[in-house]
Amino acid sequence: MRTLLKYLKEFYFRMGVGFVIKTIGTVIELLIPFVLTFVLENIIKMQLADVLFYGGVMAICSVFACLFNVVA
Repeated sequence: MRTLLKYLKEFYFRMGVGFVIKTIGTVIELLIPFVLTFVLENIIKMQLADVLFYGGVMAICSVFACLFNVVA
Protein backbone atom coordinates (compact mmCIF):
# COMPACT_ATOMS: atom_id res chain seq x y z
CA MET A 1 0.00 0.00 0.00
CA ARG A 2 2.82 2.40 0.77
CA THR A 3 4.23 1.85 -2.71
CA LEU A 4 0.92 2.81 -4.26
CA LEU A 5 0.63 5.95 -2.10
CA LYS A 6 4.18 6.92 -3.07
CA TYR A 7 3.20 6.94 -6.76
CA LEU A 8 -0.04 8.82 -6.11
CA LYS A 9 1.60 11.53 -4.01
CA GLU A 10 2.13 13.86 -6.96
CA PHE A 11 -1.54 13.59 -7.93
CA TYR A 12 -3.09 14.46 -4.54
CA PHE A 13 -3.88 18.04 -5.57
CA ARG A 14 -5.50 17.02 -8.85
CA MET A 15 -7.52 14.31 -7.15
CA GLY A 16 -8.68 16.78 -4.50
CA VAL A 17 -9.74 19.35 -7.11
CA GLY A 18 -11.59 16.64 -9.05
CA PHE A 19 -13.36 15.53 -5.89
CA VAL A 20 -14.45 19.08 -5.08
CA ILE A 21 -15.71 19.70 -8.63
CA LYS A 22 -17.63 16.42 -8.65
CA THR A 23 -19.17 17.22 -5.25
CA ILE A 24 -20.32 20.65 -6.46
CA GLY A 25 -21.84 19.06 -9.57
CA THR A 26 -23.72 16.53 -7.47
CA VAL A 27 -25.06 19.19 -5.10
CA ILE A 28 -26.27 21.26 -8.04
CA GLU A 29 -27.98 18.17 -9.47
CA LEU A 30 -29.74 17.64 -6.16
CA LEU A 31 -31.08 21.20 -6.23
CA ILE A 32 -33.24 20.47 -9.29
CA PRO A 33 -35.78 18.20 -7.52
CA PHE A 34 -35.79 20.59 -4.55
CA VAL A 35 -36.80 23.51 -6.79
CA LEU A 36 -39.39 21.35 -8.57
CA THR A 37 -40.92 20.34 -5.24
CA PHE A 38 -41.06 23.98 -4.17
CA VAL A 39 -42.84 24.96 -7.38
CA LEU A 40 -45.34 22.09 -7.19
CA GLU A 41 -46.20 22.80 -3.55
CA ASN A 42 -46.75 26.52 -4.20
CA ILE A 43 -48.18 26.43 -7.73
CA ILE A 44 -51.57 27.79 -6.63
CA LYS A 45 -50.05 30.95 -5.11
CA MET A 46 -47.56 31.60 -7.93
CA GLN A 47 -47.87 33.74 -11.00
CA LEU A 48 -46.77 32.50 -14.42
CA ALA A 49 -43.63 34.65 -14.23
CA ASP A 50 -42.61 32.92 -10.98
CA VAL A 51 -43.07 29.47 -12.50
CA LEU A 52 -41.03 30.47 -15.54
CA PHE A 53 -38.32 31.91 -13.30
CA TYR A 54 -37.99 28.70 -11.32
CA GLY A 55 -38.05 26.71 -14.55
CA GLY A 56 -35.12 28.82 -15.74
CA VAL A 57 -33.32 28.22 -12.44
CA MET A 58 -33.79 24.48 -12.96
CA ALA A 59 -32.47 24.71 -16.52
CA ILE A 60 -29.41 26.68 -15.38
CA CYS A 61 -28.79 24.16 -12.59
CA SER A 62 -28.92 21.29 -15.08
CA VAL A 63 -26.45 23.01 -17.40
CA PHE A 64 -24.01 23.71 -14.56
CA ALA A 65 -24.41 20.18 -13.20
CA CYS A 66 -23.60 18.76 -16.62
CA LEU A 67 -20.58 21.04 -17.02
CA PHE A 68 -19.17 20.28 -13.57
CA ASN A 69 -19.63 16.52 -14.03
CA VAL A 70 -17.93 16.58 -17.43
CA VAL A 71 -15.02 18.64 -16.11
CA ALA A 72 -14.58 16.28 -13.16
